[in-house]
Amino acid sequence: MLLGGGVFGYIMSSIAIIVQSLEDEGSKIRRKISILSYYLQKKGLSKDVQIEAKKYLDFIFEDQNRMNATESEMFNNLSQDIKNRILEQMNGKLLYENKVVVDNFNKKLLYFVSSLIEERRFIPGEHILDSSSTEYCLYYITKGAVNIYLPKVARPWYSLKGGDHFGETSFFVGQNDSLKAERFEFSFVLCLSRGKFPKALEDFPLDRESFCAIKDNLLVYGKHSILQLRCPVCDELDHLLEFCSKLRYLPDKE
Repeated sequence: MLLGGGVFGYIMSSIAIIVQSLEDEGSKIRRKISILSYYLQKKGLSKDVQIEAKKYLDFIFEDQNRMNATESEMFNNLSQDIKNRILEQMNGKLLYENKVVVDNFNKKLLYFVSSLIEERRFIPGEHILDSSSTEYCLYYITKGAVNIYLPKVARPWYSLKGGDHFGETSFFVGQNDSLKAERFEFSFVLCLSRGKFPKALEDFPLDRESFCAIKDNLLVYGKHSILQLRCPVCDELDHLLEFCSKLRYLPDKE
């Protein structure tokens, strides 16, 4: 019984320390937000801008998935093999839930590539993908939602949510996508940059051939079915949304 009481006391003491730590962290966050609010007011910025900035900080600070400095330090102390396995679990959804990736590339390559994936945050209205993009990425939404727009159409054509992926065409072809992707919620997205992929392919010659074959099928032969992505209008695999024969452009009346 004494042993049990001692263990219980130790657990309660540990919980108290954790709670105190969280309260201290919360106080620091509130102070940072107050400092920002004062700074924006002093500069005479509009209420809309002040509210938007505060919302963004609330979103960043309150998200429980962010890694604080202590967690980051602990993570860096792990062996490279364990870190890679953790990254594969954290980032693997971008790779393993994308059929064109899973069906055409070696698992050893995907394990290596998972360490090259990064998480990015986007605010409402921020462009992720458009005709002026200079970086071509595979994207996977972990939290939030994104609107997809057709060229010269002001209203969104369809929306993607957590668990959806996009960006395949520009990633494999290396050219700007004609579609535009824009956030309408505070969100997190996993990204694999095309610029990092060739280096990873150097040790995987068969996978490099697969990558080039996908590019040629899209760019030279126009075989979009290789992406295994269904058109959101007609549900067919052989074309992209902007080339759908059933698509009718409906520009804004304005």
